[in-house]
Amino acid sequence: MHLEDKGKQPNFEQKPFMILALRPFHYMLLLLSFIIVAFGQPAWEPWLAFVSSLFGYALFWRVLLDLPSGKQRFWLSTAWFGGVQAVQISWMLMHPYSYIYAIHPLICLLLGLQAGLFGLLVKPENIQKLYRVIGMAGAWTLLEWSRLFFLSGYTWNPVGIALTSSVYALQGASLFGVFGLSFWVILVNALALRAWINRPAKR
Repeated sequence: MHLEDKGKQPNFEQKPFMILALRPFHYMLLLLSFIIVAFGQPAWEPWLAFVSSLFGYALFWRVLLDLPSGKQRFWLSTAWFGGVQAVQISWMLMHPYSYIYAIHPLICLLLGLQAGLFGLLVKPENIQKLYRVIGMAGAWTLLEWSRLFFLSGYTWNPVGIALTSSVYALQGASLFGVFGLSFWVILVNALALRAWINRPAKR
């Protein structure tokens, strides 16, 4: 596995907040992944949506691989994905009544918690094993599917929406539904991350 040199790992134990211990490399990935995924919506930037479906999430998960504890991965994933949702469902704020300003952040938080749970699975030992990568994609899909049973159901904005930017990829929805597209997006991103950390070391 080709990860960052252990001698260069950020020292999280000496920092009260793990975000302060991240290196410039991590901040760059956080910002880049946020821009790609948050604005990679078919209705906004179709080409960016396609990029998001390939490796937008993988860039963020690369940061998680350097976080030593599940708690850190959980809260960073929650904050990152909650922020992504705040951008993607910002159209909700056009609602004429002011109570939406309380509902919008609540929805973003709940969706962020979904990503937080998934972030617990983003560990080097899971990324290295192909069957675990497939299981991770399945776990995300189940989390999205479970939204259908929360209150009256929340069906908006599954990650598979990114693939609807292409008329060819969209055909997969007729076979597997939008959750099948979500499974594919997460699987491809996880495989991209796996290929990244297994790339040959420079000599």
